Amino acid sequence: MQSFRVGQTVKARVIGHRPMDGLVVLSLRPSVISQHLTSHAEVEPGAVMAGKVAQVNEHGLVVTLTSNIKCAQPTHMPIVMLATV
Repeated sequence: MQSFRVGQTVKARVIGHRPMDGLVVLSLRPSVISQHLTSHAEVEPGAVMAGKVAQVNEHGLVVTLTSNIKCAQPTHMPIVMLATV
């Protein structure tokens, strides 16, 4: 781990929290900081997202939004709009 100094400013992303301990969990990795989304909880209903179809099967589609976020589009729910970006 690189050395840090007291009072040093660092760029980090909150990736979790522990309310009982009064702590937040941070990541200093540039790959995590640069991600638009890090968890499904950050996806807002109605948001326009670009994704990649990862799988098509009898149950519907699996779409990958980021390396750690996958979404399901079941066949019994109508697809409102699919667009290429």
